Amino acid sequence: MNRPHKIRGIWSLPLSSALLLLAFTGAVSGTLAWYAYSTRATLSMKGTTVGSETMLQIGLVSTDPSLKTKYASFASFDAPLDVGDNDGDGKKEYVYFTGTGRGLSSEAIGDYLRASHADLGSQYDPTKLSPVTSGAYSTGDVLSLKRSLIANENEYKEADPASYSVLRFAFRMSVKTDASEYLPNENIYLTGAKAILSGVDTEENYSPVRVYFSGKTHSYDTASSSVTNEKEERFLLSPSDKGESGDTVVAGLLDLNGDGYFDSTTRLDSAKAPREILYGMTEDEANRLGLTLTSRSEDSDVVNPHENLSGDSLVPSTFAAKHEAGVLSYAPSTTQEYDFSSTTGLALPKAHYLALSDVMPSVDKSGYLQGGTPLCTTGNLTTVITSSDAEDPSTLEEKKKAQAKEAIGYLDCTIYVEGWDPSIIDSRRDYSFNLGLQFQANGLPGGSHA
Repeated sequence: MNRPHKIRGIWSLPLSSALLLLAFTGAVSGTLAWYAYSTRATLSMKGTTVGSETMLQIGLVSTDPSLKTKYASFASFDAPLDVGDNDGDGKKEYVYFTGTGRGLSSEAIGDYLRASHADLGSQYDPTKLSPVTSGAYSTGDVLSLKRSLIANENEYKEADPASYSVLRFAFRMSVKTDASEYLPNENIYLTGAKAILSGVDTEENYSPVRVYFSGKTHSYDTASSSVTNEKEERFLLSPSDKGESGDTVVAGLLDLNGDGYFDSTTRLDSAKAPREILYGMTEDEANRLGLTLTSRSEDSDVVNPHENLSGDSLVPSTFAAKHEAGVLSYAPSTTQEYDFSSTTGLALPKAHYLALSDVMPSVDKSGYLQGGTPLCTTGNLTTVITSSDAEDPSTLEEKKKAQAKEAIGYLDCTIYVEGWDPSIIDSRRDYSFNLGLQFQANGLPGGSHA
């Protein structure tokens, strides 16, 4: 097992902001193919106080009210905050905030994931990820992950929840070190993201990792004292430092049975020759795109139609194989290949992902975050505390409890490995990778400056 590469200081921060860092480190082992892939991973969260009064708090949301007593890693957390059926699924939820100035340890997140998959018992390992796929995806869609494909079965089925990690975060802006007063309507932004593969001579981006964010945002109109522009933000992020959005083609030829040839199937009608399987698409869809089948009298050389046809990655793998003699092949001719890479002009199913530069805000001369796409917004305070409430301690306490719940912003974060990424190949086994995410918010009274 390779020693995980440690991400060094790659982000700088304005002093007027609040910061949270998520570091995801792991080691890859086994055969890196759709049918066999695992990731050894740990997650850790560190909360950083900025200034002496303002703090961006982080918490985990669970349906289990007893994490503090079940797991030693939760012993130092605040008492669970009952927020009711917050997401409308009929289940009561509890928010576990770390104490002010404390972070989320890898042990706590591991125990949180175990509790989320309690129905799987001891067979579930929160340190492992398996390749799945989003299928066709556009920004704004609700993510629906599908399991890895099986040889000769051209059908997507729902992914096993144990194959990926889902973290439901809670954010809250506190203006007191004892978290008794809060800043409402503050946008939470992603200001750092990087996925690094180690186990190689030089650092390089680890392209298969995807992070799906889903959160609710809004604005606040001070003139009318009302919430406006309510919106649900959903997008896929590729946390590499390429600085550009892109697409992953989620259809094409594959060698899933490992025999060195692109998988094919024989029709029930024995009069028809076997033909290659275009995974992720039906034959009718392929026909509508004008993809033709070519008869071959001899095997082809190893080809990789998932690359850019420049001769890259021709080592036999899930994506690089031969066209077999006697099998109808998806190729314009015996000497030409269709380009199933993300740069192709073919209208193949694609999953669109954003880069950090697409969502990250800029920072003005005063250190305020400007522009960008917020992940979520902390809650609006509808409970008003007046000076007269100080005369009635019980009323004051109840109002403070209400505000503690109202001030929360929620963010769902799904971390997975995209099986259609062409870098999921055997030659990259026994590598390790790190994923770093940085959350940030403006932290001055008076609302968000973004």
